[in-house]
Amino acid sequence: MAFCTNCGQEILPGEKFCSHCGHPVKGMGQEGASASGKTERTICIQMNPAGNKRNGPLLNQKVSVFADGLLVWEGVAADRAEFKLERPAKVEIKYKGSLMSFSASQTLRIDPSDGPYYNVECKNGPFGNKLIVSRVDRLD
Repeated sequence: MAFCTNCGQEILPGEKFCSHCGHPVKGMGQEGASASGKTERTICIQMNPAGNKRNGPLLNQKVSVFADGLLVWEGVAADRAEFKLERPAKVEIKYKGSLMSFSASQTLRIDPSDGPYYNVECKNGPFGNKLIVSRVDRLD
């Protein structure tokens, strides 16, 4: 789920302009100028669902992403998180548990100049889930 950088309304996939305020939508991984005049970059994180051999992936598992303590994205596993960063930030990814799965979280530092694409794998273990975050050259 993406949001307009001007008014904060949800942007539907493929839209070039916000349907609420008309602000142009920047493409994934593109750079642009923020309101402060600094260069910002869209960070894309592919959220892969937890699961097991018996039940398969848990596609409705809720996921939240925080940058420097502020909520920047919320969705479900199997979605792609997209948000803007103009400087390095402490990013926390939280998978929320359900009755059938454990919660998991991972905190890392993301520097927009290192690259815009990240992948998250949620591995089930005997004592809970573990998130493994890696920077990748592209997302499929």
